[in-house]
Amino acid sequence: MRGRTGLSILAAGLAAQALSRRTPPPLALRASPAAYSPAMSSTVGIAISPSLPPGAAADAVVVWRANYGQFLRWAAPDYRVIALGPRVATGVETLYWSYDANDAGAEKPDVEIVVSLRSAGRVAAEGTVRVGWDGATARVRD
Repeated sequence: MRGRTGLSILAAGLAAQALSRRTPPPLALRASPAAYSPAMSSTVGIAISPSLPPGAAADAVVVWRANYGQFLRWAAPDYRVIALGPRVATGVETLYWSYDANDAGAEKPDVEIVVSLRSAGRVAAEGTVRVGWDGATARVRD
């Protein structure tokens, strides 16, 4: 019986170690405003800003994915809106998530935005922003 207990402990330890390798540490994300509609003139979408964790490489790549809508770049000096699509890789910067104003009256899925920080060929950190709906208004749920 003693051998089985040792094997069970070893297996549990290996499983926990493998799981910890697959689950990246959390990436802090700031999303604002908490509610957005294309009718708003003050912003082009919900701004999402990742915070680099301590020790992260400054040249890390950020991979952005959304199951609905798209990412936009909107920044100084000209504040020109650049559509990037629902999946994009960038440096560390703020992007905006938005959706097509023509879909305002349509039923829309809950949105999951996953932002992954990649460094040295692996996912170094990952965060998620969830967005739900109140009619045509997108609301951050996190």
